[in-house]
Amino acid sequence: MGHARLRKTGNGGLKFKRSLSIDWVTADLSPENLVGSDGILVHAIIFGDPYASNIKGPISILDISFCFFKTSSNINLASSTGRTHKIVDGPFFRLYDQTIDNFKSLMSLGATAHNLPQEEWLDLTIKNLKPDKVYQINCAFFDEKNKVSPLITLNPGNHQIAYDRQQGCIAIGVFTAPTEEITIKISSLSIESPHINALVIREIGDNPRVVISRIKTIAHLKS
Repeated sequence: MGHARLRKTGNGGLKFKRSLSIDWVTADLSPENLVGSDGILVHAIIFGDPYASNIKGPISILDISFCFFKTSSNINLASSTGRTHKIVDGPFFRLYDQTIDNFKSLMSLGATAHNLPQEEWLDLTIKNLKPDKVYQINCAFFDEKNKVSPLITLNPGNHQIAYDRQQGCIAIGVFTAPTEEITIKISSLSIESPHINALVIREIGDNPRVVISRIKTIAHLKS
């Protein structure tokens, strides 16, 4: 999974060095698709203060508690322009019915960079990963605006998502961590700035790199 190149290791061995590669699919917006069920939960993150939602307090989905991204040292969201276009988080919309629903309240929150130029993007950085572990990341996109639906692209993977604003979607990616820290680019091909509502990261397996302990040269083969 992912591209690799040889890297020297101790005792004359060679080890493949990975680059980040993510395989994406798009799924319907639902609590089950957001939370997932495989492997071990690593992070459940909300990109907005839950105390600003209808719940006005901590939000849990299917018994999983979501952490506000600004309180997590392992998740960071920034614009590619830096301070020129700052990240803004909070409610994208208010729930007009008075039904207290954790999932609806979660989806009403999100983060974006207003007026971000179309050629720029959001950098989603995830830290403290375990190299060679396989992870699944589930990203939620929803804002309920009555406007033209955005076309979001996720990289690595060049995965394009065209979704209905009133329906939303979950982008599910699987990758092997090449290092302890990765960055995913979220960009928009429309005039609307890219955004993200929530994410869940799960550790779902191992994918150890191949180590070549001995390399025989032509001279060795002739001896």
